[in-house]
Order: sequence, then C-alpha cells, then structure tokens
Amino acid sequence: MIRFRSSAAKKVNFRRLEREEQRKRLHYLFDKHNPIDSECEDNDDEDNDNEPSMQTQSTASSPHIDSPNSPYNKLNYMNDDINNYLPNDHLLNEENETSLFNGSSITLNQAVHKLVSFFNDFNINKRTAIQLLRIIKIFLPKPNRLPTTWKGIMKILGRVSTSRTTFLCSACLQQCQRSRYGTKLCRNERCSVKNRTMKSNYIVELVHLDIRTQVQSILLRNQLLLNRKELYPMTDICYGEFYCNKSNVTTNRITFTVHVDGSPLVKSSKQSMWPCFASIVELPPPIRDYQKNIVLLSLWASRVKPDPDVFLQETIEELKLLINNGTSIFINEQEYVISFRTQYFISDLPAKALFCKTINFNGYSACTECHSTGEWNAENKVVIYPFTQNNLTSRTHQEYINAAREAKKKSTTKRNISVNGIKGISALLQIFEYPSQIIFDYMHLVCLGHMPSLIKRWCQSTIDRSTIRSIDSSLDQLRLPHNVNVPFLDSMLNASQWKAKNNRLFVLNVGVPIVTLHLPQLLASHFLLYSMAVKMLHAPESIEEINLAEDLMNYYCKTAGLIYDRSIEIYSLHAHIHLAQQVRKHGGLAHTSAFGFESCIRFISKKAHGSKHLGTQISYWIDLQTI
Repeated sequence: MIRFRSSAAKKVNFRRLEREEQRKRLHYLFDKHNPIDSECEDNDDEDNDNEPSMQTQSTASSPHIDSPNSPYNKLNYMNDDINNYLPNDHLLNEENETSLFNGSSITLNQAVHKLVSFFNDFNINKRTAIQLLRIIKIFLPKPNRLPTTWKGIMKILGRVSTSRTTFLCSACLQQCQRSRYGTKLCRNERCSVKNRTMKSNYIVELVHLDIRTQVQSILLRNQLLLNRKELYPMTDICYGEFYCNKSNVTTNRITFTVHVDGSPLVKSSKQSMWPCFASIVELPPPIRDYQKNIVLLSLWASRVKPDPDVFLQETIEELKLLINNGTSIFINEQEYVISFRTQYFISDLPAKALFCKTINFNGYSACTECHSTGEWNAENKVVIYPFTQNNLTSRTHQEYINAAREAKKKSTTKRNISVNGIKGISALLQIFEYPSQIIFDYMHLVCLGHMPSLIKRWCQSTIDRSTIRSIDSSLDQLRLPHNVNVPFLDSMLNASQWKAKNNRLFVLNVGVPIVTLHLPQLLASHFLLYSMAVKMLHAPESIEEINLAEDLMNYYCKTAGLIYDRSIEIYSLHAHIHLAQQVRKHGGLAHTSAFGFESCIRFISKKAHGSKHLGTQISYWIDLQTI
C-alpha cells in the first residue's frame, strides 16, 4: 500500500521567491520605460500545475538584481533545473483567468479544459473538434474568447505534448530520414528498400511517453484514495510475499506491473499496435485497472512484430533511471519524493516468448518456471508435458543469463539456437528478475486457453446435441446481478468464440451446477476439482487455501491425461501447476490478470482516426489526459 509523506516543499518556496523577484524586475523595467501601471502585483503566488517537471535540486543561488540606478542594467537571471518553467507562465495564468465572455461565470481556462476532456472521452478527432468549436462560438455572446484553432487551444492549456515519435524502416528497423519533400526514406546502405519513398504502412511508428507526468496526473486525480488501508483486500498484490519483502515504510513508493500485447489496428493494411502498459500497485483495486489510471509507457504501430530490444530500449532506460534515482512530484503544492519499483511482467504466452526471448509455448523446454522439457507425441503431433515426467526444479535468474549467453554464441545470422529454451538475453531482465517476476496471465491461460479447449472436448466426444441445447438454454436463462453484464450469446459449440468474461463466469460461478446436471459423473467431478482450485486461487483467504488449491490442481493435471487423452497435457495445462506459487508471491489471480490491460487496448485503439500516424494520434490524446 502506498504511504505518501510530503517532504518540506523547499523547491516550491524557491520557485515562488524566484517568480516574485522576476516580477519585481519586470515592474522596474516597465516603470522605467512605461508610465502605465502594471497590475501584475495583484497576482497570487500559486504554482502553475503545467510547469515542466523538476529533475534535481540545484544549488544555484537565487536571482540577483543589480542596483537599479543605471538604466542599462540587465536582468541577472540564472535559469536552472529548479526553475525550468516558461518565462511567461504567469502571464499565461493571467490570460486563462479571464472569463469566456463578459459576464460569464466560467473562465476561458475552465471552458477549454472541459471541451478538451469531452473531445478525449468521446474520441473526437481534431478536425471535428475544430468544427464543433466554431459552431459553439456562434452561439456564444459576442465578443467571446473561445479559440477556434488547435494552436489556440494548446496555448490556453499552456503546454505541448511530451510524447516522442520515431519512424523506423520496417525492413531494417533503422530510423527513417525526411526528404526535402516531407517523405520518409531509409538511408541504410544494407537495407533492401534503400532510398525508396516509404508508404505509411511500411513504416514502424515507435512512440515513447513521459512516465513521470502520467504518474503525477494519476496520483493527483486519485489523491483521496491514497493511504486508505481498508480499500485493499487481503488477496491483493500488496499482501503478497514479493511486495512485502521489498516494501519500505520510510519512502513513498510507486510499483509498476508491466504488460505488453498486440492488437489489430487497421484491417485493410494489416497494421497492428503493441502498447506497453503499466499499472500502479499502490492504487486500490479496481481503481488501478481503470483506463485513465493505466500508464502508457510506449507504443509500437506497424505491420511487423516488434523487436523487443528496439521497442523497449528507451522505456527500460527511463524506468531504470526512475528506479535508481527516484523523482519528485507535486500534489496540491506538496512535494513528494517517490521511489519506483517493478512488481511483475505479464502477457499471454506468445508475447511472453517474444519479449523474454524464450522458445514458443508449443516447443520443448517452454516453461519459464521449471526445467521440464516435454516430449513429442507422434499420435497428436504436439509437444506434451506429462505430469509424471515433470522436472519441477525451479529456474533461476543466473541460469537464464548463462543459457542466454551460450545461445547467443551458438546462434548465427540465419539460425537462432536455443539453450534450455532460452534464445537470447531479454532487455526486460534489466528491471525484472527471472522467473519470479515473469508471471502467467490467468485470463489467457484459464479463460481463453484451457476452458474453451475443455468445453470443445465435451461437445465432440461426450455429450449429444440435446444435452448441448439444454445447457445453452440454462446459460441463456441465467439471472445475474445488475452489475454482471455477461450474456452467453453463443452456443457451447462455439465456446472458442466466448469472451474471457464468459469463461471466467463459467469456471468460477455457473459451471459447477451446470456440468453436475448434464455431464457424466466422472467428467463432472473432474471439472469440479478444476473449478474449486481456480476459485480458491482467484481470491484465497489464507495460506491453507492456497496449499489446498495447489494439491487439487496437481491432482487435476495428473489425472487429465487419464480422463481425456494425452493430447490435453500440453504446456498450457502444465503451467497451471505453477499458479499456486505465483499467488503466494504476487496475490490472488483476481488482481494479477490482464483483464484491465486488454480493456485499455480497446480503449486507446478508438483514439486513432484514418490510416496515417496512428501511434502518434493515440499518444497525443493520451498525453492530453495528463493536463
């Protein structure tokens, strides 16, 4: 749980004094050369929330004013890291405090903020937003100060976007250069598309966003929820072994859980996006999973899959800087010194293999937790992990490093060699410990993986059409609480089309009574073991429950090959064995899933319009949320 304690706001007071001295110097100049009195003295000394962040505290002395006797005196102003705001930031404040029109009860600044928030919430593009502003301006009394250009809006907001976009060649992943006509070219001599004008769908758009600014904005919005111990359930991440062992009550701590996954963006051009998200553990659930409370670290938009080293390089460097040095944020003019940590990295199995540089989930030695190698099943043409052949000796971080180095030595430009399932050194290991911080996502493993496979087996070989219709009727007639909107629109025959929330409801709540009534006793009792184990790991009330769930899951995995056939013993079933240990370290499955991140992927994809610069569009609107 977060324990925020404000330190002495020396930087705040320092900036106030500097602004006061600057105003005095401006008054002197204006009084010397302009007899018109200035009204700047009546300004409050409040801080501007949109000032750039302060990185380090400078030891420079406060601004010095020479004797005003000479008319040629210059302002002896020393700009430093503490006072890195715009020179006219207080003038912007004065302008924004003006009313929208004469006699208006709302200020120009408030009106623009509300409009931009509306544009952002309803995914309105810039062109439509400008047209809407022009219509609104017609209905306002004249004269009014409502801007009708995007440049005018950003001037009133007093800031610019902090996101950074790099355009890469999709063939060689080298940075593109602009020609004098504005087109993008690849100048890499070894690239197959050298010096060719590149179309937008053949360019990789790599976007990085400012982490500190997003964190400060999120904490500011949720400040009333900080330090509220009663809001954290006992099954939450903050009560897991890993978080408790790393916690330090003397510091304000921000802990990130990081997620990466891909999603189609434009079907016609086959473009997809790969956002790298982070959620803040110190926010209580489910607040931390709200879309506006998830930090977008970086974004890859392209037709090709990301190269993990290229995609995450700048993000990991920024996270390392924050982890090693910390930072300061300001909430209501109070300074908080923040230390950063990482909790875990979560993704589905294909993305985990890509970013951890391990063998894919359908290969040998695919398990990230243990040394089980798997064996080839010729009958079903698949690699299986029989329970009796498992080698549950835990992997270690150093073993991964050694295997990755050996694999790198043996690999060639044409062929990648894996050693114990490791194909290379992942950049993620600079901020995560392997394998304790590389966890399984039960949304993909259970809800989108094993459950659809299990239901498919029932429908193909166990139950007849009339039983399927009876089960479909029972699911259709479910009367759920008003806050559980999970209709079963597809038949059991199409369980592969069910959403994750349908499978979650089935395995945790409604599945047991349905299968007890309609399935043979052997299959029903076997599924009951699975449902009980998942339900206890979902929100365990004690260590004893976790131990019992582990025993039930082990027995389920051990007997699955006997109840069905050996083809069920693939890696996705084997991974269930390690869920209990994951719950001990990081908390219940209810709080360590990718449900919130997957919802956020759909949320940000709606912010892209058209077919060009989609990643830049998304990052631009996400960045506006921090204002």
